[in-house]
Amino acid sequence: MATFDAVRCRPDDADLRMSFAKTLEETGDKEQAGIQYRAAIELKPELEKSQEELEAFEERVEPDDRGPVLRALKSLFNRP
Repeated sequence: MATFDAVRCRPDDADLRMSFAKTLEETGDKEQAGIQYRAAIELKPELEKSQEELEAFEERVEPDDRGPVLRALKSLFNRP
């Protein structure tokens, strides 16, 4: 996939990662889409639009669709 190659060549490009996340979500790869949304926010946390996109993504994704890696990460943050 050409977009994946672009992300590997420009890993610090938050806008590219956000576009890649949307493409992955549209193609059904919800686990990787979540990873790319979060990577975009980590690169540019000041981008309010990125945070809104992530929140909208998480509302669209059922918990079981997030994949085992994301479920495990989420469980680490939700511990009492």
